[in-house]
Amino acid sequence: MLETALLNYGMEPALCDITPIGSGLINHTWKVIFQNKSYILQHINTAVFKHPQYIDDNILLLSNYLKEHYPGYLFISPVKSLSGKTMICLGQSAYFRMLPFVENSRTYVATGNKKQAYEAAKQFGRFTRLLSNLPLDRLKTVIPDFHNLSLR
Repeated sequence: MLETALLNYGMEPALCDITPIGSGLINHTWKVIFQNKSYILQHINTAVFKHPQYIDDNILLLSNYLKEHYPGYLFISPVKSLSGKTMICLGQSAYFRMLPFVENSRTYVATGNKKQAYEAAKQFGRFTRLLSNLPLDRLKTVIPDFHNLSLR
């Protein structure tokens, strides 16, 4: 199925260097190198995300908003498949999305020190400030109360 996903994004699996990224807590994730460009390919866990399309709809809404209002802000937008869609479905629960890989980037499951916690909070604050004028009713609820900070 991984090979079929790559073909949907115009990539010949035999010409790809594919490396699993094992720190994903929810989705299956791979780094894919194709024609000297690096990508992240994710298989969305539909046991957690009952409506995977909502994820894609929200990301595209945020991406378009930020491009229009804050074009200099680095927001990683999904890669379009050959069909023009940014999320593909290869069966009942086989949803995939692809994103550009940000070179020299790291993902942390938890902060290792106060400086990392400070930077994470600072960037989260910046992100939410930039989106403060986005009408919330345009976003779809992916997981109820997941972003409810009062509960966290």
